[in-house]
Amino acid sequence: MQLTYDHQQILSCVQAARRAAAGSTTLPILTHLHIEANDKGLRVSGTDLETWVEASIPLVADKHGACCVPARYFEEYLEAMPGKGETTFQINKKGRLAVSVADGKGAKCAMKFNTLPSKEYPAPPRFGDGDTTTFELSFAEWTELCRRAWFCPGRDDARAVLTNALLESRGDILVGATTNSQRLAMLKMPRKMPQFTALIPPDAVKLVTALLPENAAVNITIGSYQSNPLLRAQLPGITIWSRLYSGTYPAVDRVVPAADTAVRFIANREEFLASLKRVAPMARVVLGKVLLTVNGLALTITSAENEIGAASDSITVTDSRDWTAAFDARFLIDAASASDGEFITFAQDREDRPALISDYNARWAAVIMPIMAA
Repeated sequence: MQLTYDHQQILSCVQAARRAAAGSTTLPILTHLHIEANDKGLRVSGTDLETWVEASIPLVADKHGACCVPARYFEEYLEAMPGKGETTFQINKKGRLAVSVADGKGAKCAMKFNTLPSKEYPAPPRFGDGDTTTFELSFAEWTELCRRAWFCPGRDDARAVLTNALLESRGDILVGATTNSQRLAMLKMPRKMPQFTALIPPDAVKLVTALLPENAAVNITIGSYQSNPLLRAQLPGITIWSRLYSGTYPAVDRVVPAADTAVRFIANREEFLASLKRVAPMARVVLGKVLLTVNGLALTITSAENEIGAASDSITVTDSRDWTAAFDARFLIDAASASDGEFITFAQDREDRPALISDYNARWAAVIMPIMAA
């Protein structure tokens, strides 16, 4: 097999597939990329057995062939080559891959790679005969879900279900949410589609986010493979397959405080965020704890006295009620950063109850558990 492609095109395919390849594993084949040329063009695939990335160049190959090359070294070699010109692949009878790159000015670079048999490479799962649901999210919609709803997943393997991002259709509303049991973020998008619930692993979210071009859209299909939930995300020139987590996600609506929860203050979002960031460095000494105190129209944010010192900052707020409660500064900063409004509303019934942070947009809400005194 001998094929010639534009160097930048093949490099982009390799870089995309490399994101899914395993860095280290007891299965050497997973540290490789699968390269295949057929009537549909050139396809480069990478996987860690949880996610698959297939990147394609839609050019007809004169001869068919396939092999598996070491992902890391193959990518590094192509990245070091001239950015313009042509890349030629040639596989000999012993399965060795020779790669040469010409820059169009007479210079030529070449390297040979030992390969593994392509038949040993694990193929991605495919949808079975069951029902599937397909829908499209624009770059702006996907980015909004990541920024406003999927920023606070759990990290504890003991509650593995919380490490995933919830994407759920309720017929006329698409809901995205994450929680780690100490905080929660939820975004609702008006969208009519069949009902489903998908728990998307964080690696799949990161892959789509990294590979989705601006002004493009991702076409998502939710289905199953051998009774296990499966996601396919189709981007321009790239297909991502990911196993979905099988489990029951907490009922997120039950965690969100009621709409009549007592409002403690309304603050300019930028001023609130800046005030938190000024106090946060000192709060890190005491596990990130900050105390929020409302007195009249003043909100004071303070860190606990510690061996380094203490910090205090005040801003003016409206619709306020005298009140005090303690929270993790990082959680407050993340929630305020996820808001799109000029002002945020902070509500809490009692200092030991969850606090609700919201803005002008009723589609979004963040919930934070307080830090109680020892």
